Parts: sequence; structure tokens; C-alpha cells
Amino acid sequence: MSGIFGLKELFYLKVSVPAEGTLAVSFVLANTVGLISARMTDRYNIHSQLEHLQSKYIGTGHADTSKWEWLVNQHRDSYCSYMGHFDLLNYFSVAENESKARVRFNLMEKMLQPCGPPADKPDDA
Repeated sequence: MSGIFGLKELFYLKVSVPAEGTLAVSFVLANTVGLISARMTDRYNIHSQLEHLQSKYIGTGHADTSKWEWLVNQHRDSYCSYMGHFDLLNYFSVAENESKARVRFNLMEKMLQPCGPPADKPDDA
């Protein structure tokens, strides 16, 4: 099944569904011969959005993120979530038989180095 739909006479949108059931969408410009695949533009948009998130937020990681850095981010995010949710903080204080201020202080201290000191990096000489 396929169809061609004209949009304001500037370009045509070609939609086709092969036997596998995947949707293939192509934009055909009226004045050019080339095709611009929607799959490629989607891949580019997703990649650029991911790069933007990685530059904006530390915890999203990047290609060179080590296991230790990823674990530190996970632990710190968890501790922040525990402190931000009042009911979780109450639960921890009752379970540990400590005051809420003491539990909050302990969580803040754990955030400094939640996974211990970083591992030594091998020299690439």
C-alpha cells in the first residue's frame, strides 16, 4: 500500500507500507530529483537532542562515561530523590530510629563519595 499526497505544491509526501509492516515516509521536493528520507532526519534529530541533553545535564552521561562515574551519578540522584520526597525521608527515619534531620545529614554526607574514591586510570603511553 502506498500513496502520494501533495502539500502546498512545494513537495510531495510519499507514504508506503512494505510487507514487513514498517512505515516508510519520503519527502519528494517538486523541483529536485533527490529524496530526503524521514528515517535519516529522525535519526539526526534524536542524535542532536541527545547531545543537547548530555551537554545540559551532567547525569545523562556521554560516550566516555566510565562505570564509576555512572554509578556515582545514580547514587547521587537516588539520595537527592530520598531527601526530596518527604514520605521516603520519614520512612528512613523510622526504620533507622533516627531523626529526620540526622537522616538528611547522613544522606548529604553519602553524596560526597557514594562509591568510594575513583579508580586509578591506566596510563596510555
